[in-house]
Amino acid sequence: MTKFDNMGGFISADFVHRDEINYFATFGSTCNVSLKGDLKWKKADMKHGGLTITVTPKSADAGRYFEIKGTITIKSDSSDEERLLLRRLELKPYILIRYQTPDKVYHVAGTDEYPLECTLKPLTPNKPSGFNGYELSFEGKQLFIPPVLNI
Repeated sequence: MTKFDNMGGFISADFVHRDEINYFATFGSTCNVSLKGDLKWKKADMKHGGLTITVTPKSADAGRYFEIKGTITIKSDSSDEERLLLRRLELKPYILIRYQTPDKVYHVAGTDEYPLECTLKPLTPNKPSGFNGYELSFEGKQLFIPPVLNI
């Protein structure tokens, strides 16, 4: 098996910080994720075509694992809520990402034990018509292909 990605594009992406997870369990190729209290997945208001994710199988002495890398290009609305959310990503860079494929199926990349590490970079246009926003890069390793989220 070689590396693969989703050539059909993605519909949406959301994320949650590792410390906001109450329960994470996998069942074959699916998973359940329960968040603490009344917390919710945070929507990444992404640019059209602004999510790339690559899952690559790797071999090690202990067996196979999957390397996950990607980026989300996030639009900026310069709101106070956005600034707080972005600041929290800088302070707590370990997340899980929920992404939706064109067939309306959600997958989860990262786990409570093996979250994705993210970095946030501002994208400043060099001309007035350019894109203003952020690039959220993430990477991590997990023991299975991103499972389908049971909703």
